[in-house]
Amino acid sequence: MKKKLIALLALPLLGPAACTGEESTSEAQVATLASAGPVASAPADADAGRPRLRLDITDEEREALDAALISCVKANGVPEPRFLGWGDFRSMTKLAPGVLEKAKVACRSKMPLPAWEEDPDNPHAADFARAVATCLRAKGVKMVENPSDGSYSFDDGSASKGLELKPACEREAAAKGIGR
Repeated sequence: MKKKLIALLALPLLGPAACTGEESTSEAQVATLASAGPVASAPADADAGRPRLRLDITDEEREALDAALISCVKANGVPEPRFLGWGDFRSMTKLAPGVLEKAKVACRSKMPLPAWEEDPDNPHAADFARAVATCLRAKGVKMVENPSDGSYSFDDGSASKGLELKPACEREAAAKGIGR
């Protein structure tokens, strides 16, 4: 009984030659699942292709990036966008539900990424922020620093001075290779 059971279980493995009595002259083949065609895979990096700000970006370059984003946002139903930084925006007018979210998805490729030295995805961004803060302090800017991530905020009396000196301190830190 045991030999018959094994033979019956093995029968499907022998393929068509077992049923026809003919010898198979072709090579053994492996069964595969047919697909409808190639499947588009998600990009390895969701931010691939997005523009990236640079520390040395010119006003003209920044305006061109902003214009492309504003054009896209308006074309996707947000007539008066208000930008909040790092490409985030909201509407100054009331919109139908979902319009703002759809515009954000549609225009994501136009939203500039921060300069690499300031990008939260950069493991060295906190070092860069600390170096900029150290430089600003050395130039007399008073601030409060967050030791965990290097972020800082200016004291009330130092905000304008800090904003004025920040680009020079960023260039100084970048020239030393900090944040790369």
